[in-house]
Amino acid sequence: FLPLFLGTDKAKSSFLDPVEGYNFDISDVQPRWKDGEARVVCAPHGVIGLGYFADHGDKNWHGQVKGDYQKPHNIGRGASFRRFRSWMLSNIGLPPEETDKLPARDPYLILVSVNSSERRGVDFSAQMHALKKTLGSRANVQAVNFPSMGLSEQITLATKAAAIISVTGGGTSTAYFLPPGASLYLFYNGGKDGPKYLDWDVWNNIGDIRVHWLGRKDRD
Repeated sequence: FLPLFLGTDKAKSSFLDPVEGYNFDISDVQPRWKDGEARVVCAPHGVIGLGYFADHGDKNWHGQVKGDYQKPHNIGRGASFRRFRSWMLSNIGLPPEETDKLPARDPYLILVSVNSSERRGVDFSAQMHALKKTLGSRANVQAVNFPSMGLSEQITLATKAAAIISVTGGGTSTAYFLPPGASLYLFYNGGKDGPKYLDWDVWNNIGDIRVHWLGRKDRD
């Protein structure tokens, strides 16, 4: 899975010449940021890697400024994303084969992410009301607070959903476990350099879910 994290050139270098390739040594990394938050999390059976390839990559390509969009390294890697998803599901004891297709039963489950980001919080109350009124019994619209849930609970819920509605940012990473054919509606902020499509290199290239970018001002 190295190309997903490092791009093709560095992944090849790391594979062919591990001594001179990418340095994964974290022994000299300070364990915490200045605000006390942990910088390095180690778990022998944990799900790892999402934070790195989501938007930071090797050069901190967040999607905050125009220059971030000039060096995408995940174009055409939809199949690799799918294999990595399956590996992560297996790693926490969830059978990937049971989540490989969109649940066919009615009503469809639509998850509206709330409180996923303190800085980018959006009130989706009006939108939830409109969805429930329009779709009626065809959809089960739920507000979910992913940060308050355990990892397995978050992922299991995502694998059963037909759609997730959220703001951009790391709090949306749970949507990576949506089943193929599901939809992700991402509301982004604007800035002086234009729209901030955070995590764009993943969501634009993930391949098997439908991703819709919407400005926060357009949500009404």
